[in-house]
Amino acid sequence: MAFFAKVVDQYGQAFKQHVKATYDAYVHLRHELPIAADGHRPMNDEFRTTIDGMLLATLDELEIPYHVVGGTVAERLEAIAGIFDLTPVMSTDEAIELAREEYGRQDFRMEHERVPAGA
Repeated sequence: MAFFAKVVDQYGQAFKQHVKATYDAYVHLRHELPIAADGHRPMNDEFRTTIDGMLLATLDELEIPYHVVGGTVAERLEAIAGIFDLTPVMSTDEAIELAREEYGRQDFRMEHERVPAGA
């Protein structure tokens, strides 16, 4: 197990180097929504809080600036656009609706639940 711990540690260091080289800034979304029991989210609030703390501590360690954003989806979107001085090309409502439509087309089934192509 000590060998695997070293491997994981080295992988973590390589990943940190990649993040430091590629991220200019980071937006962290506050957890303000309840956890959905859909199999794609953390299991509980304690886990979510622990991971958030680790993430923000790592960003501090790497000296990557980050912004913590909260509020409704519209408020978050507008705050992020403001932080990065982005010029909207559509209304906030239009952008949210477009994202919801695209998200609705995603297939979240596990691989073994999907029908193979051409079957």
